[in-house]
This record gives sequence, C-alpha cells and structure tokens, in this order.
Amino acid sequence: SVAPDIKIVVTVSPVPLQASFEFESAVQADCLSKSTMRLTAHEVVNNSDIQNIFYWPSFEIFRWAGSNAGDFYAADDGAAWHVSEDKVSSTIRAFVEMFSPT
Repeated sequence: SVAPDIKIVVTVSPVPLQASFEFESAVQADCLSKSTMRLTAHEVVNNSDIQNIFYWPSFEIFRWAGSNAGDFYAADDGAAWHVSEDKVSSTIRAFVEMFSPT
C-alpha cells in the first residue's frame, strides 16, 4: 500500500562458491546451490501473486554467456571466482536502463 507501483527484482549471484561443508567439491556445491536458487526465483516470479516482480539474469549473463564470450571472470586479478569489473559495470548499466523509471 506504501508503493503499489514498486518493481521487485529477483536475481541469482553469478559469483561461484569457493568452499563447501556438505560436498567434497565446491563445484558440486555451487552447481546445486545456484540451481536451487534459480529454480526458486523462477517459481516466485512466475507462479506467485506478487505484482511487478521480475527476474534479472545476472547469473545467466556471467555463468552461461560469460563462459562462451571471454573475460567475464579472472580478467582483473587472475582469480577465477572474481567477476570482471568491466562486465559488472556493463551489467549494472543494462539493469539501470531496464528498470529505471522513464
């Protein structure tokens, strides 16, 4: 009732897990974690009665497109779990363009 036209944006972080207490491999833990969060985001955005809720594909931009397009990770300092500052800036600019009031 306070802001009925507010937009709610759901996303999944593209930053991979570095460690896991549940699995021997952080890669397995990361895959399960991101998959669970992505499915939950999908269900909330597409199957709830919440108005003006959107999914922003930061996970897909970095993990899927980025894995095929070059320097999305490790470009700044060589750390495979650090996303490129340039790509983060580009993604944020696209986000602001998409969701800023016109």
